[in-house]
Amino acid sequence: MNCIVMVWPMFKESCYDFDDVRDVVCYPRPDSEVCAKAIARLKDAGIECYVPFGSTGSGRYRILGRGWSSNVFLARWGRRLVAVKLLRPDSRRKSMLWEGVVWSIASLYSIAPRLHVLDRYFLVVDWVQGPKLGNYVPKTRLEAMFVVRRLLLKAYLLDKLRIRHGELARPGGQVLLDTAVQPPEPYIIDYDSATVNKNPGNFTQLFGGLLTINSISTMLKLREKLHLVRGILKRYKHEQTISVVEEVINYIERNSL
Repeated sequence: MNCIVMVWPMFKESCYDFDDVRDVVCYPRPDSEVCAKAIARLKDAGIECYVPFGSTGSGRYRILGRGWSSNVFLARWGRRLVAVKLLRPDSRRKSMLWEGVVWSIASLYSIAPRLHVLDRYFLVVDWVQGPKLGNYVPKTRLEAMFVVRRLLLKAYLLDKLRIRHGELARPGGQVLLDTAVQPPEPYIIDYDSATVNKNPGNFTQLFGGLLTINSISTMLKLREKLHLVRGILKRYKHEQTISVVEEVINYIERNSL
């Protein structure tokens, strides 16, 4: 499981009613109608309170992340800590439903963290411990290889599902590592730019994106013989089969020693 089931004692004294932290969860328009409706629906869904935790924000009211369309924060739901992705009141998007539908499909295949609640204004998903891929430093070559293997397989599954993520050329902010398990399990997040596409290209896009993650590309020597693997990647565009995926993975394993 990639969620925290029990509420840690350190969080029990730091749980705030959503109405008291509107400036945080509904940034940048806490007095908007969208904010009022979203908070009411959060409470109706049984999401109890906001938990200050994360690397974004200032002071004690910190959150997990802030994007152009949503604010992501930790919350308490019964005896579970969950991540809430709440629609920003100033977003061009009017609903979280499309992202939620795509996320739910991806989560069925363990590509994305498990989705618990889908609402027009928010998603409630498992809170994944650990860093984003851009801040991840593998302890060993075997650990790095495990993460890359899992990520490439998940990108392949997205291709077979005909879902184009759209942001995997920059995977540093689109992948979370669950370090509560060993080796860490990677999850692809943020489906707000996702589309349905006959040729999604997630696999090749992700491979190119991994070259930009220095901690991984250096340890596995991904850049050194890129010209040799390009032929396999070109073949993948015309032959999206698991055998081609395994050929790429085996190539990385052989040439990273």
